[in-house]
Amino acid sequence: MVCVSIPGLAIAVVYDQELVWSRGFGVADLRAGTPVTPTTIFRIASITKIFTSTAILQLRDRGLLGLDDPVQKHLPWFTYRNRHAEGPAVTIRQLLTHTSGMPRESAFPYWTDHVFPTREQMIEALHRQESIFEPETRHKYSNLGMAILGEIVAAVSGGSYDAFVTRNI
Repeated sequence: MVCVSIPGLAIAVVYDQELVWSRGFGVADLRAGTPVTPTTIFRIASITKIFTSTAILQLRDRGLLGLDDPVQKHLPWFTYRNRHAEGPAVTIRQLLTHTSGMPRESAFPYWTDHVFPTREQMIEALHRQESIFEPETRHKYSNLGMAILGEIVAAVSGGSYDAFVTRNI
């Protein structure tokens, strides 16, 4: 049996698009003892992958991109050290399905120091990162690949990722 210690959470019940009940439990900050409330902001982490994938498919449905488009078609700055240069170019579909061969993370220790790179830092560091395997040969979970998809959403929509997701999802 695995026990997980969760210091706090917020729960809400929505019925017919209306909030009917919400409550916080526990603490949001262990050191300060700050209680969780219904308005406490939490990181949503990989749930953003659902938003990103949905946004990409909406843009595809609008005819603004194709899933088999090479990433560079929409992001000319997309370069990395490809150990398999003779292989196919990385496509949107490969990023969506985690078959691009891209590394799992951007080249920063953010899971240990909790200092996440800026968009500009991620883009600048990308050209120093190296592929793990040739595209379409294996699966490898890639947060970096999803971040690149977020950049495609922004580039193709002509606005920010946040604005697109807020407006459309």
